[in-house]
Amino acid sequence: MVEPRAGEDVGRGGGEMTTAVVDAASDVFRASGERALSEVRSYMRDAMESRKGRAAAQLGGVAAALHDAARRLDEGNQEVPARYTDLAAEQVERLSRVLEERSFDRLMSDAEDLARRQPALFIGGAAAAGFMLARLLRNASGASAAEPERPTMRRPSMESDTMAQPSPVYGTPGGATGPIAPGGAAG
Repeated sequence: MVEPRAGEDVGRGGGEMTTAVVDAASDVFRASGERALSEVRSYMRDAMESRKGRAAAQLGGVAAALHDAARRLDEGNQEVPARYTDLAAEQVERLSRVLEERSFDRLMSDAEDLARRQPALFIGGAAAAGFMLARLLRNASGASAAEPERPTMRRPSMESDTMAQPSPVYGTPGGATGPIAPGGAAG
């Protein structure tokens, strides 16, 4: 009997068997990858749902503070700023309710729709939200107190240490002290 050499099919079904094994392995890897991706998505969705609830509660607190500020402005006979502050509080309350009521998937879908319909508004809003979030996080973590002070630019003054100081006795070289004796020598 003749032994097959490396790379030769062992009969007619050898190539078909190899293809079937590769296809089966590919299906197994694809299914396990899809399962892993599904688990990651589920975990992320759950995490975002809990953070969404906390954000809604914090926004509710901001809205209450804005309403309080509007009331104090109104009591101080500042009706126009009070009205605008109250309007801002109502918008923050509305955002808080939307976060509470809508699912994370629905919020993402709404954001995608807005990005498609009005990309400039979406980008501007995302940038503004990012700046506000960074500021809130920095203030919440106390980073502003731990940050080193930024150096400031100063203009040298006439009294600066780097400037030559006037001699205590006029006309003496190198700032020699004492009265000038007749003949120009310092005493």
